[in-house]
Order: sequence, then structure tokens, then C-alpha cells
Amino acid sequence: MKKNTEKDLIDRIRAFQRSDKSNKKCADCIEIGPTYICLTFSTFVCTTCCGLHREFSHKIKGISVSKWTPEEIDEIERGGNAKAAEKYLARWDARDFAEPDSSDPSRCREFIRMKYVDKRWCERDGNEGSRSRRDEPRRDEPRRDEPRRDE
Repeated sequence: MKKNTEKDLIDRIRAFQRSDKSNKKCADCIEIGPTYICLTFSTFVCTTCCGLHREFSHKIKGISVSKWTPEEIDEIERGGNAKAAEKYLARWDARDFAEPDSSDPSRCREFIRMKYVDKRWCERDGNEGSRSRRDEPRRDEPRRDEPRRDE
């Protein structure tokens, strides 16, 4: 059975953070050693990015200064920076928009907006309104709204 004292819950967060290299760096910039968690996306973020996430009304908690519930920790352990990157940076290319430095909050804000709000690089699936190739007409067939050539 998992222990649920405040110290035990924080220890679980720290253990999860140490278990994956990506959790040792801010999910949204190049800062090392994030001390906050964005509960909206279950990611570890730095002080600069935590303030920016709050601007977007994303839920933020400080790792060592907040009260945690076992359910919140379970959710964090199902997420993490790598999982979030798989989804929100699936089509991202650093040449398109390099990961920002926390010393440039406006660039961090823009990156967070594009990543989570605009979902610019988000994975494509049927739920996001993207059409699959089989939905597109073949090149040798007229589009449904065009008259056929032999008519």
C-alpha cells in the first residue's frame, strides 16, 4: 500500500522526476531542475514557465511548497515531460521554433502558446479533425463537387 503522508507524496514526485531524464529539465524551455508541476499537462516546469502557464490559466503547483493528494500524484506518474512531448511536440522541429531560454519570457510565452494552446505541433489523430489520405479523392477521380469529364 502506498503511504500518503505529505513527505511521502513529495518523495513520490521527486522519485518520478529522477526516474526520467526529461523530467529533470523544464518541459517548455532549456532550464535545468524544474521545481513546479503544471497539473494541466502533468509536466515539470521552471519558475519562469510556471508563471507563464498561470497566464493561460493552467493549474500549477510548487513541488515542495504545495499540498498534494494521492490522486494528483497518480496523474503525474502517468504523465511527465516525455509523454507530453510525444503528444504536443510530435511534429515539432527545432528549426521551426527552437526551445526558448528562460531568460527570454516573451519567447517562452510564445512557445507555450504554440505548444499547448494552438497545438501547432500536436500529433494528428481522427479526433483533431485531420483527414486521412483515404478520405481524399484520388487524382484520377473528380472531386465530389466537380462534374465528371464524360458528362
